[in-house]
Amino acid sequence: MSAPALLVFPAVRPVTAPADFVLIHLSGREARHMTQPTLLRSHVMLAELPSGVGWARRHVVDILQQWAVPEDAIETARLIVSELATNAIRHTNRKAEETTRHYSPSDAPRTFTVVLTLAGGSLEISVWDQDPTPPTLMDVGTDATSGRGIFIVAALSSVWGYRPTPDASGKVVWANLLLR
Repeated sequence: MSAPALLVFPAVRPVTAPADFVLIHLSGREARHMTQPTLLRSHVMLAELPSGVGWARRHVVDILQQWAVPEDAIETARLIVSELATNAIRHTNRKAEETTRHYSPSDAPRTFTVVLTLAGGSLEISVWDQDPTPPTLMDVGTDATSGRGIFIVAALSSVWGYRPTPDASGKVVWANLLLR
């Protein structure tokens, strides 16, 4: 129990939709068996602190290695989650600083959540944060020192996007990687 990363492993669980089952479709006297593919899902909730980015990267690498994802895809996923987590922390904290003047130890810590979903030959990397402002794909110059996060995500993923959280208090930014 010396490795803090062990705390995230209970969040890993195989999931099937809606449940493991065999559907038997009878056509005359013939029965066909159809099974649904298993999908894997893992999530970790982290504090909106700069160290949260490193923990998000560690989580992605640990989980994807357990799932036997190819090393090149793991490295790409690591970079994508790094950019998405950095954006979640940087932009959400900026809004919090604009609206909050005093910090109280009784305040609930602000968090973001990383969700990995592996289904078939596709890996979805999602980051949930507490800022409802949509991400912006910016055209940055070669001398820019920031603003490339979503540009990098768009370049590395097969498709990316965002959606509001169910309660509209934040957003989910996601990116898909094709593994085949």
